[in-house]
Amino acid sequence: MGRDDPQLKLRLTEELKERVTEAAKANNRSVNSEIVARLEESFGENLSLPEDLMRRIKQSARLNERSVRGEILGTLDMMYPGLPSKEELLATLDEFLKRAEDEGLHNDPLFTTRLLEHLTNLNFALRNG
Repeated sequence: MGRDDPQLKLRLTEELKERVTEAAKANNRSVNSEIVARLEESFGENLSLPEDLMRRIKQSARLNERSVRGEILGTLDMMYPGLPSKEELLATLDEFLKRAEDEGLHNDPLFTTRLLEHLTNLNFALRNG
């Protein structure tokens, strides 16, 4: 970037200005370069990962015969699976309670633990839409 690039007047709180200034020093950049780098990263134009992490992702991608992007997305998908719908949770809970009643499991500690798991999941799904 040069002096001919467009300029932007920006208002920041004193606290945010101090944080940006500290980050710029830590990254050996000017405050302007720090702000530009963070803006570019937020738009996904300049994602930078630590070298060691990137090396491990590339190695895993080769082993799994995927692109680096595919490896990252696949790992995220595996780590953060979608939640079942309310209907699926209610059906699972109904089935679980019916089986427990049929088999007389109401006093079994494992039954209580599993019931609490199902109720916690249902509660989360109902509260979070």
